[in-house]
Amino acid sequence: MDGRRIVGGNTTILDRADIDGGRTGLYLLVAPGKRVTFDALSAAIDDNPLLSITSAAPDAATTDTGIELVIDGLTFDLFGLSDAPHVEEASWAHTVAFDGMPASSGFEMLVLKPGPHLAGGHALLPVVRGWMQCAQILAEALPDCSALVWPPASLAVGADFFCAGIRRWVERGTFPTASLVAFDTSLDGALQSKGLSYLTGQEMRLEQPLPEVLVDAERVALALAGHLALSGRIDAVQEVTAPDGRPLRLAPSTNGRFVRVTAG
Repeated sequence: MDGRRIVGGNTTILDRADIDGGRTGLYLLVAPGKRVTFDALSAAIDDNPLLSITSAAPDAATTDTGIELVIDGLTFDLFGLSDAPHVEEASWAHTVAFDGMPASSGFEMLVLKPGPHLAGGHALLPVVRGWMQCAQILAEALPDCSALVWPPASLAVGADFFCAGIRRWVERGTFPTASLVAFDTSLDGALQSKGLSYLTGQEMRLEQPLPEVLVDAERVALALAGHLALSGRIDAVQEVTAPDGRPLRLAPSTNGRFVRVTAG
């Protein structure tokens, strides 16, 4: 498989400690020189009833500031506006609906992170959904946003594809697996997820023998990863049915770090 594997309010001042404090960030890639200002961002989302800014504009006299955004009562911190410092750059190994790679991308970046009060619940599904919806609204409001990068999966996703997937999740409950989970072929030939463990604490392995047609294996892997993301950790053997009707067996690995998928 190649790199395209399927897969106005209260003032808050944020500093570099928040950027470098280990909180995972979702990156928005924009063309060089197109990082948006605080005022432009405020105008762009002003008419959106779901998302609001609850912090002051970055202070040019104060280094390393970000702004606070609120959606459904959840707060997220956005760094990298053009009137604030640059953020650390993201890298990625997989792409979906996007052909840029880190070494030659030339993109500038904004990064969206859960607020400090969400530190203990950053991987809870309602928080992740609010986080991704916040990013979707931002990406749609910023015409120069080309892609979004999700580091847990080392995955860069084209903005249009990402936004469409998040809208389906919010509106119909369909988990956007291809935007949040990537897949690699392991040395022993299994199709192994990357990024699912952020949500469930486990990665998934579609063990040999895989379906004869690779795209069928990818389709099965996507469907199962989406199922696991919504249902949670597997601690006991389960029997499920593949999209093509074949029975499959899901079993936790001995160390509990993987869900091993074999023919039922």
